[in-house]
Order: sequence, then structure tokens, then C-alpha cells
Amino acid sequence: RNTAGNGISIIKSPSDHSFQGVASILSKTPGIFVDDAVGEVFSRIHTRGISLSAEDDIGWYYTSLQEDGLPVTLVQYQQFAPDFFLRPDVSHDRTTIIRGGKSGILAHNAPAAVIDFVSRTPSDRYSGRDKISLGIYNTGRPYARIEGYHGAPIKQGIWSYDMAYLYRYDRGPRRIDYAMNKGGQIKGSIYRKIKNGLFSIKAKWLKDQVNRYTGIAARNWADPTPAFGMRFQESSTLVPGGANKDAQLGDLYRYNPANGILVKEQSLQFNTDIEIGDWRLTNKARYSAKQIDWQTTIGGQPLGLDNFITYFISGDPFPAGLVTFKDVATGQTLAQVNNTDAFGVFQGLAPDFQYVTGSLPNDAIMASGAWKKDDAINEWMNDVRLHRTFGALDFFIGAFGGGSDVNIFTNASFIYSTYEPETRLLKVSLENPGAPVRRLSDQQGISNYGGLFYESAKIQVNQYALYTDLSWQVSEQLNMDGGLRYQFISHEGNKSFSMPKSLGDGGIDGNPLSSYDRAPLSSSGKDPIDFSYDYLSFSIGSQWKISPTSTTYLRYSLSHKAPELNFYMDNYSNQKIPSNLDFNIQNIAQFELGATIRQGQREVSVVGFWSRLDDVPYTDFVFDEQTNQIFYTPTQFNGSTTVGVEIEWQHRWTSSWSSQISSTWQKGRLDRFTVYNTRETIDPEDDEIVAFDNNILPHTPEVMLHAALRYQNGDWDTLLSWNYMGSRYGNVSNAFSLPAYQTVDFDLGYQLSQHWNIELKGKNLLNSGGLLNFFGPNTLGSNSNAADQDYIQSNPDGTFVVFPIMPRSLYISIQYRY
Repeated sequence: RNTAGNGISIIKSPSDHSFQGVASILSKTPGIFVDDAVGEVFSRIHTRGISLSAEDDIGWYYTSLQEDGLPVTLVQYQQFAPDFFLRPDVSHDRTTIIRGGKSGILAHNAPAAVIDFVSRTPSDRYSGRDKISLGIYNTGRPYARIEGYHGAPIKQGIWSYDMAYLYRYDRGPRRIDYAMNKGGQIKGSIYRKIKNGLFSIKAKWLKDQVNRYTGIAARNWADPTPAFGMRFQESSTLVPGGANKDAQLGDLYRYNPANGILVKEQSLQFNTDIEIGDWRLTNKARYSAKQIDWQTTIGGQPLGLDNFITYFISGDPFPAGLVTFKDVATGQTLAQVNNTDAFGVFQGLAPDFQYVTGSLPNDAIMASGAWKKDDAINEWMNDVRLHRTFGALDFFIGAFGGGSDVNIFTNASFIYSTYEPETRLLKVSLENPGAPVRRLSDQQGISNYGGLFYESAKIQVNQYALYTDLSWQVSEQLNMDGGLRYQFISHEGNKSFSMPKSLGDGGIDGNPLSSYDRAPLSSSGKDPIDFSYDYLSFSIGSQWKISPTSTTYLRYSLSHKAPELNFYMDNYSNQKIPSNLDFNIQNIAQFELGATIRQGQREVSVVGFWSRLDDVPYTDFVFDEQTNQIFYTPTQFNGSTTVGVEIEWQHRWTSSWSSQISSTWQKGRLDRFTVYNTRETIDPEDDEIVAFDNNILPHTPEVMLHAALRYQNGDWDTLLSWNYMGSRYGNVSNAFSLPAYQTVDFDLGYQLSQHWNIELKGKNLLNSGGLLNFFGPNTLGSNSNAADQDYIQSNPDGTFVVFPIMPRSLYISIQYRY
């Protein structure tokens, strides 16, 4: 709805809407595009076309995800997102979503939206609920979840408490040999009523293993279909768990893909809400310790057996001759190849290979990295606000402060596995006649220990803000308001340079015949980070009450966005950051014109918006096959404009039947967008800057539509909804388009008794194979913008990487309310 001159949506009991994470709960909110194709966490969302940085694996870039009025975390960067640390459960009473407008004033570093999951509070009597949910996916894989909330007075009118718990075991919809998500959280609060107010302490303990899917191969640029025997609804390119015990990569780290991503958090939040004379003081403070341990897979593209990289990537100095591939699980030899001709490219010959025995699926291995990331963040934050009403004036002033102590460690090795719908780990060795066997991988198929990628950093992030808002009731029909927010952000610390560690021919284990552990990357020095940013944001608006049943409003806002930590890590990976770095803070300007009409059993809300995003840094990840190096392209600064309208319509037809429609119609354009084209080599001689000004903004559907029909009668409550996602361009060149798709959801609830109710829920009932995202050609180190018109015309039968939506899932839940 349009409330207080801003686009606001409220979702009651958010955990009832989806079991698949934070982002999926927001999928039917107007103006918000949700990409939850990778799973429960690591989602990407953006609002009203404010999206360019959100497409760079930092999906909450412009949005503040909050729990109980404070940000879940103050920082985000590649592989670290706020939705890792929030699990919606029955303890959440509602989700409040502020789209644009005042979001940049009310929350820190959040120009596009504020999304706050608000917890229940105990009543003056014992109350609660326990809920058990069981589910099954299209593939027959199970889902189980148990959760509960309990609250009660300790001393009537003075002390009270509540507690909540959640545990779920989720095999996930795609075919892998381990659970996708397992774990949960415990939360508890103590409340103390004090004179003229309330004081509370909230504690949370989260320990949860999650994961995220990588892309699926497709072909047919005009109408994508699965390639290489894969299925959009079932396949995964995550590698198997392998052995039941973790592989020890020398003294580097332990790794087992089945461990996924282990997320931990312990936090305490202190809330004070009191009246002091004519003033109301609210203070919220939180202290948290967060840790995230990745042991999962990156990549997933094919590497042909005729490609010399397939062998050199092991770290062996010259792995030419007879190479044997064995199944890790069974020990069976799948293939032996003579790869001598793969090195013919160095003499200008066409690459080739010959099978000696057996064969590998698709004559390739899968290019996957054993991604190890172990990050720890200790944070504190405090938000204090004073509020007072002076006759027709409503005024508040606030201050925010927070600090994050960030420790980053990332390392990656290579994994040998088959390229097929259900990949198998491979042990690889070089077995030339008359020469000792050289092992190109260890017994688990892991190779090039720690040699693919290395990143280490320690950074202190401090963030402070002063903000104020004044609302003036000019007359019974007219209200005007204005708000300001001054923000200061500093990043201070260092990141490491890296280079291969010289261990000689023996490598980590001292064995000269094991080639996979010869040159792990390690720190070779420190690069200082010492930058600060400050800016002033504002929002002004007016609201008219046209009649007792209709209102309209007009608002203009100018917000800004400081860089996240990925700016230093990506743009200057293993490079020195210039001391005179001049980073342009992003600017986000927004106009809104909205109206709400309530008439009888009907309510219609319409918001027209104009969003302009400017000075957005852009860089691409590139892998140079000639040098085996990974690098990022020089930064380009770009911008976009989006215009659109959000429409919400609700109507109660009878005492039992009602319907609701939520829709977004928008058009985004690239005002200025240049891409630095390296032609996939590190050599700058053939580089060029390509402009795509005035193209359509990618990853932004022109139409998003949700329609629901509801029947309520006695103890029955039934909801049938239809969802439509319009087509979207997959890259800035507009050379590839992700087709539109539709899904159908169903919800049937029955109140068994005063305390018991049962619910059946179906998501994507027709098992649509819709696609949400596009990662470009199906080659190692590629990106979406590599698939321009020239590339597609030159590779009409080429394959590419897409991310399908979640397949069909069915759930049954039984809940007991106290």
C-alpha cells in the first residue's frame, strides 16, 4: 500500500508464505524482482530497476535486510550476503517493506528498500505455537522442518519472556548426494516493563549448513533447452560429497563438498522504548559474532579433453602423454587418453586427443573449484531516536553508529569430475610407459592445492549517521514531510597480495610424484586500505486526502550508496590500490506519484515511479586460458533509468470469496554503459571498450504479475495463485533474452479444532522450467556480457549457462496454537 506517502507492503506471518528462504517470501511484492534460483540463501533482489551492482553476486546491494529494526549485518561483499544470517520462522509476526522514498533516510546505506522482519512479543497470558512441516520435491527428495514460539508473563505486568526454535533438514530439489540445508536456530527474549516504557534483551544462536546451486548448461539461444542430458528441474553441477571424511589439503584447509556452507551467529540485542516528558526515546543496540565457512563448488563448465588447460590446471609442469581417469567412488578406470595433440596449439595446430581405453561423458571434465572461504565478522550497532509531536508537527531525530571487524580468507583448489548430469569425482594420474606414475589429483579428485585463488584481508568498517524527519499536517487534507540523513563510512585495514609458495618438486607432502600440491598460493605482502566516504541524502513529499476514501502523494528522494568491500577485493585483486583512488559514490534519484482508493469491499493502490542510478562501477571476471590467470577488467562507471508503475488491487466479492492482484510494469534503459572487452586474454593489446548506451536494462522484467483467488468459509481457507514473470534481457548488449514463464501455487488450510490446524501447500504445481538468470557462454571464466551478437552469430550451436527456478514442491504442515 501507499502509506504515509511511501510505497509500503506488509506481509503477515512471513514464514507461512514460503519455506525456501527470505527472498522467496518477497517474490509477490510489487516493484521487487527476486532471483532465488540458487536456493535458500545468496539470493539477488532489486527494487524498481535499481539493480546494476545487485547483479554482481551482491544481491542486497541497495537494500537493508533487517531483523527487529536493525540491519542483519552492516557489510556485504562477494560470497557474503545478509540473507545468510536470517531464518524466517513462526516467531516473526510480520515483514515490513519500504520501497524507495524514505528508505534512504530511515536505514543505513539502503537507497532502494528496507525489509524488516519483526518478531512477535508475548501477551499478558501464555501463548505460542508449534509447527511440523514435511515436504517432497519433484525429484522425490524430502524436506522436514520443526519450529515453535512460546511467550508468557513471568511476573504479571512487569516481567515476561519468549523463546523460539527452528530446525529443518532439506535434501533440496536437485540430485546431489547430500543435504542442501540442515540446521537451525534458537532465539529468546526477556522483557521488563519500566516506568513509562519497556526494556528487552534478545538473544539468537544460529548454526545452519546451507548451500547454493551453480548454473545448468543450455542450448538454443532463441528458446533455451537443457544441454548434455541435463534437466532444468533436477540437475545440479555441484560435485559429490566424495568420502565420508573431509579431505585434508596439506596444511591449507579441510574440504568436503557435502559440508556446504556452515553459517554461525551469536547475537544479543538490547531495546529501550520509554517516554521522557513529551519525548519518546527508542534505542536499539546489537552485538553479534558471525562466521561463514564455505566448502562448496564454484564453476561447473566443461573442459574438453583436447584442451591443454585440462591437464596443466593440475599444477604439473608438463602433463603430456597417457592420462588415466578413475572413478573416486568405485576405483574403476573410466578412460585413458593420449593428450599429446592437446599441446599442438603451441605449434599452431588444431588441438586433439585420442582415447586409449574407455571414454568420458561429453569428452570433457567439469571445470570446478574447491571453494574454501572462512570469514569471521564481529559487529556492533546502535540506533537511537527521539520523537515528539508539536501540534501539527511530527518530528524525530536519530543517530546511528556501527562497527564491523572483518576477517576474510578465501582459497580455491581444482576438482576433477565428469561433465554429466550427475557428476562423479575423478582420480587422475599421468602413466607414461617407462616412467613413474605422476598423480595429477589426490585420492578425492582434488588438484592444484590452493593454487586457483587466494584472498586474505582484515578490514575495520565504521559507519555513522545522523538523520531527521519532519512531518507537517498543513490541513485536514494536506500533509507535507521532509527528511535528511548524513552518513559517514570508513574502511581501514589491509588485503594481501599472493604468489605461489615455492615448495620444490616435493610439494606439500614431499613426494615429487604428486603434482597436485606443488605451488599453493600464499600471502606475499600487504596492501593498505584506508578510505572514507560521506554524503547527505534527502527525501521530500506531500500527501493529499482527496476524499474520505482516497489519498494521493508525490515524493522526490536523492540517496547515495558507498562502495562495499568487494570494490577493493575485485577491482584490485592481487594489485595495489592507488593511494589517490577517486571513487564516485553512486547516486540514486527517485520520483514517486501514488494514489490509494478504498471503496466498499475494494481497495486499489497505484504508484508510478522514476528511478535513476548513476556512477556505478562495473568490472568483469576473466580467465586467460593462455596464462592460467584469473583477473578483473578495469572499472567502468555506468548508469541507468527505469520508469514504471506498481498496482495492487484487492476485492472481497462475497463473505467467502476474495481476490488480489499485484503487478509491476516497468521499462529500464542504460543511460551510459561501457564494458571493457579483454577478448578473454590478459594481453592489453587487443582490448577495447564497447559502449551499450540506450540499450534495455538487463535482468529487469517489464512485467511481473501475481493474481490470487481466495475462499474462506468456516474452518476452510483456500488460496490459488498465478504468477507471471516477463521476459528479461540477460546482458547489456541485449543479445540474449530469458523467456517469460508462469507458475501456479496452491494453499489449502483447515482448522481441525480450536488449537489444531493443518495446511497443504504446493509451489510451482505445474513444474515450470522457467529461467531466472544467465551467466553467459558455457566456458571457464566467462560472463553474461561475453555473449554479444557477434559471439552468438559465430556460435549458433554453442551452449551457455542459465539458472532455472525452483521445481515443484509439496508440503503438509500441522500446527498447534496455545
